[in-house]
Order: sequence, then structure tokens, then C-alpha cells
Amino acid sequence: MPLVMDTRPAAYAVVIRDGCLLLSRWVPHIPGMKPGWTLPGGGMNPGEQPSDTAVREVFEETGYIIELKQLLGVHAGYFEPENGSTRPFCALRTVYRAEVTGGELTYEVGGSSDLAAWVPLGELDQHFCYSVVEEAAKMMGFATLESMAAHYRATHQP
Repeated sequence: MPLVMDTRPAAYAVVIRDGCLLLSRWVPHIPGMKPGWTLPGGGMNPGEQPSDTAVREVFEETGYIIELKQLLGVHAGYFEPENGSTRPFCALRTVYRAEVTGGELTYEVGGSSDLAAWVPLGELDQHFCYSVVEEAAKMMGFATLESMAAHYRATHQP
């Protein structure tokens, strides 16, 4: 019998500037889940390509215009049923490396995030981050988000 699950394709961007990673704070509307930091990005609109989603979502959540530089990878995150669903959930995430080309830091209004910030790479392990941040660290060659932060602290001291 085939496994039936809800799937949400999404795209995200890893934007690093001056030793900091651009993050947005996701505010879930799911009981029991707390706000946490994530890569700027989100769900694809019908007919949209992942690259277009990443550019649109970064602008909506942070106010920045970006240029995609590299596909870092695709990750499928699997989660237990929630919100009364009986089916498991698959977050199919496309992650890009990108650079800011314009705009200014602005918080999303009326969306799924409420803040955006440049978080120092050496402090990433001191913040509650959702799993896509850890998966992006792995796509960049680190074993964990903690090892990425430790690497940056060890190699970029003031």
C-alpha cells in the first residue's frame, strides 16, 4: 500500500555577508511549536519554479533583493501528522546560496515570520533554529550547525 503524505515544496536561500547569516524568525500557528530562526524562504506558489520562490520569499521576509549563485541541495524533511491530519508531512526544500543585490532589512507584515536579522555565524548554535538551517550547514560541508558555528569561531577571531 502506498504511503500517502502531505508534501510542501519550498525554496530557501543561504545569504552570508560580513560573517553573518541572514535569518528570518518563523512564527508557527501550530499549538505547541515556538517561534524560531530559519532561512528566509518558504512554500512554492502553483506554477512557480524553486528559484523564483527563493527570490520572492527572501524579499517578502527580509526586504532584500537577491541573486542566486549556486544550488546547494535538496532535502526532504519528514514530520509526524499535525493540525488534526492523519497523514505524515514532507517538507521538500530546495536550498540556494545567494547574495544581496539591493533592498534593505525589513520585517514581514502579515506573513509567517515577524523578524529578520543578520546572525553572526559563530553564534548560530546559541539560537533556536529550525531544521532547514542545520540541513543547509550540512549542504555546505559541516556535520552539524554546531560544528559550523565552532568552525567560524575558531577561524574568524577578532
